[in-house]
Amino acid sequence: MAELRTTVAVDVAVSAQHRDQSEARFEAIERTLSQEIKPQTEEWKRMKTIGLGFAGLLALGGISFGAMLAYASDTAVNAVRHWLRIGG
Repeated sequence: MAELRTTVAVDVAVSAQHRDQSEARFEAIERTLSQEIKPQTEEWKRMKTIGLGFAGLLALGGISFGAMLAYASDTAVNAVRHWLRIGG
């Protein structure tokens, strides 16, 4: 019976030690996430937002240019022909 009590006591002590080590590892991982990874993901989000804004600006410019050409198509055709020296 004494051997059984010793084994149980040792097993409980080992379990407590593993739990403490697991908590320390979890805290280290959590610290790494908050200090190193989170700022990087925020930077990528900011870069994505800037890129989408720039793409939207280019799309708006392209649509505006196309609308201007459609509105002034006769004049644009004559201007291009003049620049390329087509026709007389």
